[in-house]
Amino acid sequence: MWAKLFKRGAMTAPGVVNAGYIGTFYLGRGLLQSPRKHHGHLNAYYREYYGKMLKAGATTFWESFGSSKLSFVHGASGHFPYFAGSEILGVKPTSPGYSSFRVYPKTLHLGIASGKVPTPHGAIKVYWEWKGDGGYYLSLTVPQNTQCQLFFPDQISVNDVQKANFLQGVSPERIPIPTEGPPLAPNDIPLTPGYKIPPGQYSIHVSR
Repeated sequence: MWAKLFKRGAMTAPGVVNAGYIGTFYLGRGLLQSPRKHHGHLNAYYREYYGKMLKAGATTFWESFGSSKLSFVHGASGHFPYFAGSEILGVKPTSPGYSSFRVYPKTLHLGIASGKVPTPHGAIKVYWEWKGDGGYYLSLTVPQNTQCQLFFPDQISVNDVQKANFLQGVSPERIPIPTEGPPLAPNDIPLTPGYKIPPGQYSIHVSR
């Protein structure tokens, strides 16, 4: 499919789809619901277009990628924070106001990611990194008066999950793969069981 798009001029570079300003949101949604092997195209897209803005010195989201003739503060390209928080960091609410939420990162062929999602209860902070030995490290802050369900990226197997080392010495409750409740689009269903994480700060290492 991607080869056909490139031949038709819908791709501006190998792996980079030209969807226009508004269409980029729907492009991202579509790629994330496609087979996981295609997720790297979204990574390439963001590197190509948002990279141009960063190289030009942008500190806000522009109306047009790389253009100096349109608005420098515009919602047309402002969807990236949504994908960064909900997909790369993997934070999505499961009840209003993030009273409960799920953390299920999609690594999008990245090696490291860090950020925070503001909520009425305080910031949910996530940092994850693939280590040189193939292991996975996650730092997580769960605000007070909230409930968190943590699931690991799809590259982590069921056996790996069972070896997850919570460096604070805690032993959170294990939870099964969810079968109901938001969000449950096809690629929002984790492949392995997870953990119920109470409020606090955690460092977690998964060896592979």
